[in-house]
Amino acid sequence: MRLQARGREDAVMRLYHYTGAEHAARIAEQGLTWLQLPYALPGRIGIERRVGSWLTTEGDWQAQSWATSHLTCCDRTEVRFVVRPSGNIRDAIVPWRVAYGMLGLDQPETIAMLTDGHRGADAWWISLVRIPRGNLRLEKRHAELLSRLPVAESQGATK
Repeated sequence: MRLQARGREDAVMRLYHYTGAEHAARIAEQGLTWLQLPYALPGRIGIERRVGSWLTTEGDWQAQSWATSHLTCCDRTEVRFVVRPSGNIRDAIVPWRVAYGMLGLDQPETIAMLTDGHRGADAWWISLVRIPRGNLRLEKRHAELLSRLPVAESQGATK
């Protein structure tokens, strides 16, 4: 499956990597380097660690049901990186189910563990290569929320 915007052969879809604020400085300095792939096989649950990263095409901060502090050690929607893939990076970004299949992790138990109770799995992608910092732009959720407030309210909020 080729990474492109719907209906446009020449356009690449917009991709995001959501994370906690405590990870932002390292990612901004080193790029997206490590990927953790949770899996469930009969009798065991584990994490495979490799070069790469989880990405999503879902730009709505509130739609990241998997990323809240209820499921992870931090709120992974405090910041996000907009990913601008190019060249060989674009070719190494695949739908998450394709990546899991390539790695032999696409067992029914794994698919259920990752998708049950989480919306938007069809928007998940995996980069199988490191994404350098030059291909990333940091955005903070707080700035996005402030931009939605009417002018009078946002002025009051800054006092």
